[in-house]
Amino acid sequence: MGFLQSNKNTLNQYHVYLKEQTACSGSSLKNNEARKNLIIGWAGEQPLTKAPSFEVSFPKYLIAQRNNKNRPYSAEYMKGCCSYARRFFKWARDHKKGYKQIPEEWIAKITPEKTIEGVNEIVFYSLEEVQLICKLEPESMRLRRAIAALAFLLLSGMSISAFLTLPIKDVNLDSYTVRQLPSDGVCTKYNKAAVTTLLINSKLMRIIREWDDMVRSQCPPDSTWYARLDNTGRLVPKTVVPMTVENKDELKKKALYPYSGFCKDLRKICKMAGVTYKSPHKARYGHIHLGFSKAKTAEERKAVSINAMHESLSITDDVYARMSSYQANKILLSFNFDEDDSAGSGQP
Repeated sequence: MGFLQSNKNTLNQYHVYLKEQTACSGSSLKNNEARKNLIIGWAGEQPLTKAPSFEVSFPKYLIAQRNNKNRPYSAEYMKGCCSYARRFFKWARDHKKGYKQIPEEWIAKITPEKTIEGVNEIVFYSLEEVQLICKLEPESMRLRRAIAALAFLLLSGMSISAFLTLPIKDVNLDSYTVRQLPSDGVCTKYNKAAVTTLLINSKLMRIIREWDDMVRSQCPPDSTWYARLDNTGRLVPKTVVPMTVENKDELKKKALYPYSGFCKDLRKICKMAGVTYKSPHKARYGHIHLGFSKAKTAEERKAVSINAMHESLSITDDVYARMSSYQANKILLSFNFDEDDSAGSGQP
């Protein structure tokens, strides 16, 4: 058997592991299929056990590739591909013969290259942007719902699929908690279950409470918090279906039916407030950056990571909480070395 087929077999085994051991959903596996094929194309007839010695690194290989529209991959897509590659090689080190020799330090360095366009900045909804949007006086029930949804996404840090399937009964604003339970129909990533916490901000919570009071008064507890609206703008109860092993993929697919409508409304309220539109997922990034801005200890940073339902703090740090050049600039400009005459003298 040649190295090409051996590489394919190993990656296929990794996907079996993802499906059986991590409860990885069909949609996630489908996304990973393209990333798997990129690694196969990168390695060619070379064994992946020798990946650190390849002439071209995986991140550099990605820069040379084109999508189905013959355009370079976006920085966000390359970041996802590199994250997938790191996870694969970590798994292979533990489970496959010949991979143990691959240094962990090399795996950690599988990160996107700087592209010719410039620095890849971290993009997210800031608290200031969302507060600005919350000051709007919505002209319709759809926009009122979109404003409340964005505020909830920022303070909760939920994934969009989980939020769109969250039943009213699993939201407790008095205790600032959200029950993200697949057994209640919440479509979380990898079908994880957790009780998470809303960050506290009175301005955003006022908007959230107003929407919460309204949906509770007009919809049953099993209906989605992000309530459906009819053509006249009236609330339409939509009962959440509990998730099982048999129906999980179908439910996750249906969970995103309201997604395009929400994005359309989000674009509109961003334009009205003079805020640059970003995808709903960027509110999750904003949540983590907001939490880390207050976290002063390792324990506090771990709490933010757990609230994001991440398995480890390294995932939160590597993917969501990388510091932008603007943030670094703001911190560095707060240093004032004029106050210390001994600065640069080499004396303690």
